[in-house]
Amino acid sequence: MSLPRVHIHLTVSDLAKSQAFYSRLFGAPVKEKPGYAKFLPEFGPVNLALTEGRPAAGGAVNARVKAAGLSVREEIGVT
Repeated sequence: MSLPRVHIHLTVSDLAKSQAFYSRLFGAPVKEKPGYAKFLPEFGPVNLALTEGRPAAGGAVNARVKAAGLSVREEIGVT
């Protein structure tokens, strides 16, 4: 039985660096185009997409998660 894939889409500030990192973990991307890379690792039901750009305004998603009553662990000042 094939499991549905969980889709994770990350906005990254340095696509080349992020792509190199995930390539070491998952193998070569299955799709590449300017500013975008997609990985479908064979060992798990994951669809990982990377898009180069700046993240959305900080705190918007975090505020929605907190408002929904879900627990949040914040790590400030880390890279």
